[in-house]
Amino acid sequence: MTEPSSPAVSPTDARDGWLDRVARLVGPPTETLGDQGTIATPLLLVFSISLVSAAAAWTWASSAPPGSGAALLGRSGHLVWLLALAAPLGAALKGLLFAAMAWALLVLFGGCPAGRPLVSALFYGEAILAVQGLWVTGAALAWSLPAPGPGSALPVPSGLDAWVGASSGPLLTVAQNVTPFHLAWVVFLTLAFTRQAAVSWRLGLGTAFLLWGLGTGLAILRTSTV
Repeated sequence: MTEPSSPAVSPTDARDGWLDRVARLVGPPTETLGDQGTIATPLLLVFSISLVSAAAAWTWASSAPPGSGAALLGRSGHLVWLLALAAPLGAALKGLLFAAMAWALLVLFGGCPAGRPLVSALFYGEAILAVQGLWVTGAALAWSLPAPGPGSALPVPSGLDAWVGASSGPLLTVAQNVTPFHLAWVVFLTLAFTRQAAVSWRLGLGTAFLLWGLGTGLAILRTSTV
């Protein structure tokens, strides 16, 4: 008696299965955070986005008139590329720090989170925030905008910084952290915390908002020491 043979997998089905796996890694459902590939993939996304942003900044600086702020950026182009290459390391360090903070807050709120999914969530959060840099440099290149000086507003506003003057100091930094990209970051982390820590959406939102406040505070500290 012969055993029935397993149905053959068509090339189309195999391709669709591969594309589905890629899609689930690039935009993972919150219940898959922490699974295989969801730690390295967001860091690869940060790396890719940072390289594209660096290329846009380099091209923008190369086409700027001599003596302009963008031309100065072009002369320090090696630094731009080094920062892009180091972006995954910075994202990993920040993600690990914020994951530890999120774990402590969620436990304090009565949740029971596992560490690996939180790390995965914060790494994907860094990929979301990396898109802001791509938006700024890409739009500046597309619109041939002049580069700002040190301490000035970004050449392309991303959110509330469109209504805050460049001389506003810490207020400008806060405004630069109130953007659609940060909103997407907060929403994603809220969903991830709610799913992975078994807490209410209010507690998940509160945790994400506290992390946003920490990130904004670090940005103010960084700009005040430059």
